Amino acid sequence: MKMASSKKMCESYYFDNSVPIPTESLLELIRKSCTGNEECHVTFTKPYETLTHHQLYEKAMDLAKGLLEIGLKRGDTFCTFGSQGSDSVLLLIACLSIGLKYTANYLYSPISKVMTMMIKKIKPTAVLIGNCTSGKYQEHVCTEFTRVISEMAAGEGHGISHIFYDKHAAADPKCSILSDWKSFADLINVGKEKLSDEQLIAAQSLVKPEDPFLYLCSSGSTGDPKIVTLNNGCMGIAFGYGGWNHKVMGSTVGCSDIIEGDVKLILMTFFCLVGKSSLVIYPGTNSCNDDEALREILSISEKYRVKLIVHRTNYIIQIVNNPSYRTQYDLSSVMSLNLGGCLSSLEYKKKLMEFAPMSGDGYGGTEFMFSTTPVPLSLLPPEKLNSVGKARPNVELKIIDEEGVTVPVNTKGELCVRGWCLFLEYKDQPELTAKVMDKYGWYHTG
Repeated sequence: MKMASSKKMCESYYFDNSVPIPTESLLELIRKSCTGNEECHVTFTKPYETLTHHQLYEKAMDLAKGLLEIGLKRGDTFCTFGSQGSDSVLLLIACLSIGLKYTANYLYSPISKVMTMMIKKIKPTAVLIGNCTSGKYQEHVCTEFTRVISEMAAGEGHGISHIFYDKHAAADPKCSILSDWKSFADLINVGKEKLSDEQLIAAQSLVKPEDPFLYLCSSGSTGDPKIVTLNNGCMGIAFGYGGWNHKVMGSTVGCSDIIEGDVKLILMTFFCLVGKSSLVIYPGTNSCNDDEALREILSISEKYRVKLIVHRTNYIIQIVNNPSYRTQYDLSSVMSLNLGGCLSSLEYKKKLMEFAPMSGDGYGGTEFMFSTTPVPLSLLPPEKLNSVGKARPNVELKIIDEEGVTVPVNTKGELCVRGWCLFLEYKDQPELTAKVMDKYGWYHTG
């Protein structure tokens, strides 16, 4: 294996194994960081709720006990539809704790079609339903879900063993909660009362690094959306290496809500819990009124003195390209805006660097999202502002030609990735997995 060095590279291959691979699990990292931490908070801005890291961790462990009490076990799958606020975040950590597979879904119109597709593909053991509206026509999630499962029950069935409604759905008169649905809030109390810490620890000891943990729906940018499976171990290694932007760690991060439908809040929750940063979660912004949504994001960022803003790429671009926002809001605390998932011009990156000098250009598909570490734009020489950083430790990158031969530096070709950062598989699509992952373990990005 070649290792990165100060010598000039002559071929497009990079591998740095000078840093040991972290061995602690993500749950261990979170436990150590959160226990007794009453200084850092996770704040949900609409509806408002705030928890210290210690409170969040303790409630998540009580929830994990509740999940065990109702019979869920390692390998079962929990799926959320339209749940806003702390319930979905608590569920994320509880699933991590006892080896459940977790998925959150982006509900674009028509949301009934998306729900049906995801239930058939994911085959969830349990589902958490919220009361948000989503999609182009602002369809009500709980109402649509009720219709979907009724139709599926009348046909081939849906296979869901447990359906829970969150605290916001419980208070919403628009939600037609069926008699066999259960209150998600009750799970925490049930777990706290009926299961001991020893029983929880015994269940946690069964979880293995190779166990699937996250089901993520790919963007569909390269074809039909696929269900990408990530394992427990790669998450522990990714956050065990620490955050890429150390000047942001220990401060306040603002992030889009999980109902926005991608991995941002999942990653930022772990980033903040492990890195002892406060997390402020912006309201779900399914409104078609971009200006209204942006003003809400910026006013919240001003109020909480947010240092890193993580949100939809189109919103970030609009913030950077509209100088008036900087005069209307005090954004002097903002040092970094997330950039990723799109091609951006050199001119835009210069504007971004001027606005928030610690911003970096993130790179990586759902299948290899932990493969590179972006470098803050202000730390790059002018001729390298288009850089997306470098490979993370113990991740191999190479660029090959059509014959599979590694090409010289500065030569176009196909990027291939190998190492701990890779996804496990496309769920239930072994042929497609084999098509992109060769027999030597290289993922071919296309």
